[in-house]
Amino acid sequence: MLGHRDIPSQLDAMIARELHLGYSDDETIVEDATEQFPDHDEAEVRAALAAALEKRAIEERGWPETTDCDRLDSAFAALEAEGVVARQSFWCCTSCAIPAIKGEMMDEEARGTPVRGYVYFHWGMLDDIASGDRLGLQCGGAIADDDSAHGRIVERVVAALKRAGLAAEGRSERTVEVTLDWKKRRRAPPRPDDAKSIEEHVAAWERAFATAILCCVPGMCPIELGPALVSVGAGALAARLASRSTRAGMADITARALADAGEEALAREVLLAAYRRHPSVDRRWDNDLTTALTREPALSYIDLLLRGGLSDDVVARVAVARISPLPPTLFAAAAKAWLACLMREAGRPISKYQEDRWIGDSRAVWSYDEKTPYQGSDAREGRVLLAAALWCYLPPEENKGYIKPAFDWLWFDDEPIAKPESVARRGAFRASALVEDLASHLDEVEGDAVPDLVEEMIAAGETDLARALLPKLDGDARTLALIALGELPPVDVNATKERIRELETSYQDGLITSAEWERGPVVAAHALAASGDPESALALLAPSLEEKVAASKAEVAAARATLDQAAAASFEIDWAARAPDVSTEWTSAGERRLERLARELTAPEALGLMQVRLRMKSLSRLLVTFAAVDRERSSKIFDDVVERWGVHPAWWGECVTMMMAVGRLDEALKHDRAPEAPYMGLRSVEIARWLLLAGRRDDALERLGAVMAKPAWPRDLLDVGLMLLSLAPPEKRPAIAARLRAAYDRAIVVLDELTPPP
Repeated sequence: MLGHRDIPSQLDAMIARELHLGYSDDETIVEDATEQFPDHDEAEVRAALAAALEKRAIEERGWPETTDCDRLDSAFAALEAEGVVARQSFWCCTSCAIPAIKGEMMDEEARGTPVRGYVYFHWGMLDDIASGDRLGLQCGGAIADDDSAHGRIVERVVAALKRAGLAAEGRSERTVEVTLDWKKRRRAPPRPDDAKSIEEHVAAWERAFATAILCCVPGMCPIELGPALVSVGAGALAARLASRSTRAGMADITARALADAGEEALAREVLLAAYRRHPSVDRRWDNDLTTALTREPALSYIDLLLRGGLSDDVVARVAVARISPLPPTLFAAAAKAWLACLMREAGRPISKYQEDRWIGDSRAVWSYDEKTPYQGSDAREGRVLLAAALWCYLPPEENKGYIKPAFDWLWFDDEPIAKPESVARRGAFRASALVEDLASHLDEVEGDAVPDLVEEMIAAGETDLARALLPKLDGDARTLALIALGELPPVDVNATKERIRELETSYQDGLITSAEWERGPVVAAHALAASGDPESALALLAPSLEEKVAASKAEVAAARATLDQAAAASFEIDWAARAPDVSTEWTSAGERRLERLARELTAPEALGLMQVRLRMKSLSRLLVTFAAVDRERSSKIFDDVVERWGVHPAWWGECVTMMMAVGRLDEALKHDRAPEAPYMGLRSVEIARWLLLAGRRDDALERLGAVMAKPAWPRDLLDVGLMLLSLAPPEKRPAIAARLRAAYDRAIVVLDELTPPP
């Protein structure tokens, strides 16, 4: 065992190793070292790092201008340009890297980038590489390609390495070896004034904005909007909305409504438009996964399995290719078990090897999770999904241990059991239906689970069972169920309009969410049309749609005007003026509110999750303003609150915003880039604006790239376009401004087409 006096030399060796390998930044080295050597505080670690950096700088002065590691970087960049996803120091081992690299390929394809294959090497090889051994690169073809594609990727990789000046050769159909003299410099990321980088970001923005503006109106309305418009005689508008929408299921549900109404030609147009957006089932899966809101990809796979089944040959092939290589996690185990269930349901018996692997892995994960339960935010969904699939698949003598965990959420003991989300409920319902044991569970179903079960049963043709649950429904859920069953009784027009007014009042008073408020008129329109009053239904829908279209057009026009104004002023945009939260005004009322919120959030009495979240949101707004007056006190208040409540996913974005406001930019970015950080959408645009105001141009550009890699609202992307313009080098700004103007003009044309009929 090492003595205490030996630890400093071990610390120096650890820092020297990380600098030699060259993939860790200073903050990562400090964090890892303080965790590995707890006897040394952060100040000592930073002093050791500073000494090592000074020594390293002296060594690097004797290196050639271009090293083999530089040549490797150049070769990997060239492969990326050719459509080969190239990653260095990627994951810890091959078992983890394979599913991860396939995920990277899917992400690239979802962004519209043609992908030929991949090449990578993982962390576990770094010590051998840096010691002078040959570097082994793992290669492979695109997911949909045949086996011969792997050899073609090996040839591409060898050619790129040789062009860069490295000695390389293919060792097998999936392996390349390259000789390197390991001298790796730790460089800062590329500057945003690099013209190519900016233009690539602008191209990504154009693709993202074109997609976002298409779903501008239906994206803000419930999925039932299309059928509601069909029911009031506005089938042509419903077809335009559904054809342009990227919302999952919008095209299918609208086309079905059009066909039922005798509008077969419009229904075909909608389905054809959907097919053009998703030219293959392979890409359809990728797009659905890209737009999934969950942070756990395996849950998205299960959702697709439960929604679509496996009756199609291509769907089955893609499902097997996506799900089989998933690493052994709770959610991946559920996905594999459901894949086995639905393959059997579709009459596609799996091999003994697949059964042993998929079901065996799933049972092993279940046993492990029983001993050491996973504590993630989606854990209960994962357990219900896994238990339901195993209960459904295994024979009766082996499935008894899974039925209780699959359906525990139906019952109440001394304390309420948290109910899983919709995908887990559907999984349990589907398992019951597959083993014909659904009726025995109906009496126990209650609350928010009832509409899910009704929807699942209607889709499966079990209308009698669905009808038996109607007494447990009320409000909008009952209305939609009656419409789906074709049993809606006449409704009172005046009473319906009065209810819509009540909904609006409830929304203004903060008693219901915006989604509930917007869904109300759509459901009411369904009911009115089904009751024989389509005129009143259209009168209810049209104003809402007109307001949304007008609001979207106004936002685009305002961005266009800002762009023209910026062009007249040599393309300079005052981001402080465009950030309404950045203010130097501070009032006594603000001081009182700040003191009250800080007192409530640091008081010993417990608050519920929603109460804390609301107070965090209010505190965030106040501290952003107060930071301009007293940054030191703002930072102290923030620290006191975080010390008690931590940085929880529910208020993660507020915490990051407060860090930015009090000037702790590096700390904010560290949280924002953390693996467990939730995607924050609009918050990312705010972060980019703060970084612009602080002069952190390269960090701002990185943040904008993250915004465009995810689905975003059109109004957010309008600001993103202007930010990209302000980051561009002066000589490129006129051309980029012209591209922005053209995109805004196309958006106005699209919104004109979405205007409701008079």
